[in-house]
Amino acid sequence: MLCLCVAWTPWALVWGDEMADLGRAGQVFGQGQATGFALPTLEGDQLQFQVNGATQSVSTEDLFPGASAGSAADFSALYGQPEGLTARGRAAQSTLLGEEGAQAEAFQSLYTNVGVSASDLRADPVWSQTDQVIDEMADLANGFGDCAIDTQFQTGTRPVHLPEIETCQQVQQGGECTLTHAYDLPPADHIVAVSGGAVQTNCAYGCIEVVYDFPGAAHQPSCPDCASRPAQTFGFTVNDPGRIQRIAVSVAPQATEFDTGCDWDCKIDALFQSWSISFPGYSQSDSSSGNLDPIQRTALSGHEATAALRNGGSFTVANDYRFQTDAGHWYVAQAPYRVSIRIQFTPLPLRDHGWDAPEACVHLAETIRDSAFCEGEAVCSGAPALNANGCYETVGVLICPGNFGPSPVPWLNPFCRELAISADCAGFSSGDMQCWTDPQGQTHCPYNPGDIENDCGPLEADPNCGYLGSTCIDGARDRYGVCYATESRYDCGTTAEIPDITRETAMYCAGPVRCLGNDCLDLTFEQSDDFGEAAAALQAAQYVLSDSNCTSPGQCQIFQGQAAECKQAVGGIVDCCETPAGVSLIDYIQLIVAMTKIDSAIMVSESGSTLRGGWELLRDPLVDTWDAVTETITSAANNLVGNSAAATSEAGARLSLDAAKQALLRQTVEWTAQVFGDAAANALFAVEGGGSAVVNGTVQAGNLQLGGLIGTTLAWAMTAYLIYSVVMILIRIIWTCEEEEFELGVQRELRACHYVGSYCDSDILGICIEKQKAFCCFNTPLARIINEQAYPQLGRSWGEPEHPNCGGLSLQELERLDWSRIDLSEWIALLTQAGQFPLPEHIDLEALTGTGSELSTGGRADAAERSAGRTGGLDAGEIRQQAADQLWEDVRRGLP
Repeated sequence: MLCLCVAWTPWALVWGDEMADLGRAGQVFGQGQATGFALPTLEGDQLQFQVNGATQSVSTEDLFPGASAGSAADFSALYGQPEGLTARGRAAQSTLLGEEGAQAEAFQSLYTNVGVSASDLRADPVWSQTDQVIDEMADLANGFGDCAIDTQFQTGTRPVHLPEIETCQQVQQGGECTLTHAYDLPPADHIVAVSGGAVQTNCAYGCIEVVYDFPGAAHQPSCPDCASRPAQTFGFTVNDPGRIQRIAVSVAPQATEFDTGCDWDCKIDALFQSWSISFPGYSQSDSSSGNLDPIQRTALSGHEATAALRNGGSFTVANDYRFQTDAGHWYVAQAPYRVSIRIQFTPLPLRDHGWDAPEACVHLAETIRDSAFCEGEAVCSGAPALNANGCYETVGVLICPGNFGPSPVPWLNPFCRELAISADCAGFSSGDMQCWTDPQGQTHCPYNPGDIENDCGPLEADPNCGYLGSTCIDGARDRYGVCYATESRYDCGTTAEIPDITRETAMYCAGPVRCLGNDCLDLTFEQSDDFGEAAAALQAAQYVLSDSNCTSPGQCQIFQGQAAECKQAVGGIVDCCETPAGVSLIDYIQLIVAMTKIDSAIMVSESGSTLRGGWELLRDPLVDTWDAVTETITSAANNLVGNSAAATSEAGARLSLDAAKQALLRQTVEWTAQVFGDAAANALFAVEGGGSAVVNGTVQAGNLQLGGLIGTTLAWAMTAYLIYSVVMILIRIIWTCEEEEFELGVQRELRACHYVGSYCDSDILGICIEKQKAFCCFNTPLARIINEQAYPQLGRSWGEPEHPNCGGLSLQELERLDWSRIDLSEWIALLTQAGQFPLPEHIDLEALTGTGSELSTGGRADAAERSAGRTGGLDAGEIRQQAADQLWEDVRRGLP
């Protein structure tokens, strides 16, 4: 036997490994099928499935025989008519009793058992055996694989950066500087020499035009056979043919013209004309064949002659005419014409060595352009003599500003070898600021000299501040786009350690049964392993209810903000954007946590939900047992009150609930008054009838209620804290700015504000004496953190500083968010600093549901104790039987 076992054992192990491999292969296959699964679609009466890339269909008649004979309209008309629906059901049952077929026979089989007395489930052997199996489940599990899921929490810490945005500004003050331009002009270029009266002119850089402009020759006495006047001969030579790129010839001849106002003899009896032109590569001529015959004078425009004239050439032109007057006198004359030869060539180089132009000096030069914001001048020196068009010209050379390389100051003369820039920008940021009244009633109308050019030194020198970028203050640009006041942003935040709690879950299985647990499968637990992120996300979901403004069902703004702004002198010392000292973020977080707790309690007490749980109803001898067991075993009111003694009626439950609510309210009012003072507590709470909730630190008698402020619960908390800050902080300091700016400073210290940007607070272009820094402030740091990450996801903008967009998130937008991309680490850090972040080692049944619960007002039993007390004395078997009997009676009453 031993030999047999030894021989068989390796095969058994191999078989076991094969099972594991098959199990994992099956898992991979199933996951692949799930990934490619597509829901079936209904096309007419065909239900279509996608199987292995092919479409298969099943008729609804095959799935539901007789379905095609019905009509949805027959039943939709019965919607909201229970009596009609019952009557239709009984008629259908009666029809089934008299028909034949599978459905009718099935119904008839059930119907024949209606009269048979129901069995008593309390004595049913199967039921009893089921109870026994449940009672002995532990012993039964020992015979199979004993699988246990073990979850371990690993606690550590990780660093989180808490951003703190600080700004500074650089303001253009003016000044003096010098721009230099180094270049070498080419010498005179004698590439072309003209002759015969032709004139040479420069047409561009690397372009010469040779022009012969003949004005015509006046008439002289002649005879019919006398010769014409001599033709004109002119030309040019090229001294460096290799540099020639192109030569084009243009000819513009004019016809014979007579002055009809002449005083000698204007009547022509005979006229003979002739035209001829010739130069290398081209000739054309024509003459009259009879008296008064016209001739052809061909004009040329850009005639290509590069090859023929590369070395130059001679031109011969004659535009003659001979005429006889009625007195018998003959005359000879010549008509006008113009010949131009455009020669393009490689010019002698203009050597542009570039500019010595510091960026600051270029910027200073920009400020004195026409219609810019500063006064000043640019003094030019070192420039050569220029022609009327602002170009340098000598023999064979014509250089204009466009022939230089790119200039950093293109509106200034590039021929200046030195530009001395001087600018005075004092008028941009200096002047009287707008007046305001401080909380003490003092009016302030300060003058801003605007002479601080840069106040970024402290931030630049602080190793804890990182540069984020610079932007131009809105309204500080001139028409050319030049910025006169720039704002730089730095992150001077801190690093905090937050709990890094991860969950590790494993399944351990023992016993003889193969492939239990993870023996043949790789198990994946879908819950988040990051305890901190999960806890923060759950709290965020809870705060959605406490920070929602709803105008109608489904029309809600969640985490809505409000625009706020503070003033700051541009280039001056007046700064109403400083944040006050003495603001406690920890106290504020404790306040919003407390308000969320009390808000949840009041919502439960006033929601209209069931006040008594199923366990209370089952103790009533007149209760409908079936209805009782279908209700939840405990109600929301039960959980708030924490009772284990049943209320005898809804009225009794209401009394208990109101008492628990008042205890929670009183507890919260006492804490609020102790930490934040009477004014803040009375902003949140009141005695029913309108009296103050707290007087001289003492909570008043009577029923307490929320004070009825406008807005959400967390908006009340922010208002109360601002009242506390005004009473406790503002009265102790000399605050020379407006109270709204103080409140903004408090909200910024509470990390509840997002900085949008700044803008010049002036209606006059070219003046920016003071700026307004714009923020979107929210009721909690959490609301700000979520909005800052939600806006980019949703493609939303914070708007312009002068008109910021501080709207919250709609329900539809909240649903579209990818919450895996919302990082709540900053919120976790703030909760940790305030002692409000739950740690696994502090979470147990007593802490969650007993005296450690936020709902506890003293002596609260935990959930296990309450459950044991609530179910004590209830006979489960008897309750099951009563429920079955009542359900059976309801079924029989509905039969025909």
